[in-house]
Amino acid sequence: MKLFEKKNNDTDNDFKLPSNNKKIVVNILNVLVVIIIIVAIVNTIDSICVKKYNKGPYFAIPLTTYNDGGTKVYYGLGYKVIKYHQTQGRRDTQMGGWFLNYSASPTSVEPIDLALEFRDNPDDSYKKYKGRFLKISAKLEEVDLDANEATVKYTDKDKKYTLEIICKMAEGEDVINNIVGTDVVVLGTVDTYSVQTKTSPNRLIIKDAFIG
Repeated sequence: MKLFEKKNNDTDNDFKLPSNNKKIVVNILNVLVVIIIIVAIVNTIDSICVKKYNKGPYFAIPLTTYNDGGTKVYYGLGYKVIKYHQTQGRRDTQMGGWFLNYSASPTSVEPIDLALEFRDNPDDSYKKYKGRFLKISAKLEEVDLDANEATVKYTDKDKKYTLEIICKMAEGEDVINNIVGTDVVVLGTVDTYSVQTKTSPNRLIIKDAFIG
């Protein structure tokens, strides 16, 4: 008779899954990984197309159309795109999360305030205003009929922080030569900027612009 006999310990396998269950868990994890990868790829492609090239979105579904001229709202896998197309107003495209709000009200700003901000912190100011829908009241300095652009500006006394605001007109809108020298209101979205050089002042580019 053996005095010491090893007993079966049922608890050894308490946390071990049967082979069939293991396969199910592995398959579920694999599916989840594939879904995450697909979502990331789709999100990245639409983000690049919308933000860099102003195209698309290609993987989102249009679910809402506003009666403002044709603004459309697209929903994708974890993101939302609003393509503004107001009759005379906002014409840019925004991309964000599902809680991104429709906002057609412009931010009013004076040329002198923009000039001061870009003088003090040009890069930070650009980050602040990039993609913002602005309303700028100023005197129209000049127009370029060939490029379909208009220019308003603020010029300081010593011309150390003069700011030219180049307004690229929205599709279907034409600049009018006979309003040069008059006070106008510009609506448009901030696109790019360039820092002053020896031959040119600070420049801020406004796209999809309307002038009234």
